Amino acid sequence: MVKPKTIDDDGLEAWLNDDHYEDERYICRFFNGLYYELSDNTYKDKEFAQINAHFERRTNNKLARVAKLPDGNWGIYTREKEQ
Repeated sequence: MVKPKTIDDDGLEAWLNDDHYEDERYICRFFNGLYYELSDNTYKDKEFAQINAHFERRTNNKLARVAKLPDGNWGIYTREKEQ
């Protein structure tokens, strides 16, 4: 399995506003404060199969979900809504 890319707070806004991503990518923020980028392939990996939304909310053009991860921690991941 590909290890998710870590993104710091400064990089998050740029990531969310980057129009160059053609495939769906997800950001997961774990409670340790780190953000992780999950590509579509990582997201579908069996080890991430439990990343299903228990809670979903829409803010502007971003989709945010809170999910319980396989390791038992909770995380938040967001992505751009399809246009």
